[in-house]
Amino acid sequence: MKNALVILAVAIMLPGSAAAVDSFGQVQNENAFRQVHTFCVDTHLLSRDNRKAEEKFIKKNNKPGKLLGKLAWKYTEDCSKADAIMTLKFDERKQSEMLSTVQGTIDPLGVAEATNTFTKVGISVAKKTGADPFYTLEGEEVRSGRVDAIDKSFRKLDHDLKLKANP
Repeated sequence: MKNALVILAVAIMLPGSAAAVDSFGQVQNENAFRQVHTFCVDTHLLSRDNRKAEEKFIKKNNKPGKLLGKLAWKYTEDCSKADAIMTLKFDERKQSEMLSTVQGTIDPLGVAEATNTFTKVGISVAKKTGADPFYTLEGEEVRSGRVDAIDKSFRKLDHDLKLKANP
């Protein structure tokens, strides 16, 4: 018993422990957040590329056992049947770096420029389009593309839904 208490005390003091119970997003209205059973994603303002990424994410993850199938909120395509409307905000940043194409040299002719694109996707959830959001989440930058950026944000939403279900 004494060892268990020591382990528990150490776990609480570890730096990562506090992050495990903190919310990733901000809930502006707890009551509205808890009343949601279904949601849709409003894609009207998304660019064609961002809409394609969202569609790819939904197609891949809207199955039993996949991310959307595990969420406490159930996804519906029809926003008129949803309790809440989610909007996605894509932010992209490009970063260039110089790479040596000839290993072990600093020859200026053996240098190539590579451009990396970093994407983050924020989530905002409201009762109706144009209404003030009751939940917002800032995305985290990923280098692996738009679909992965959406996935990362939805995983944070899933964490927050579980956290609010068991306060």
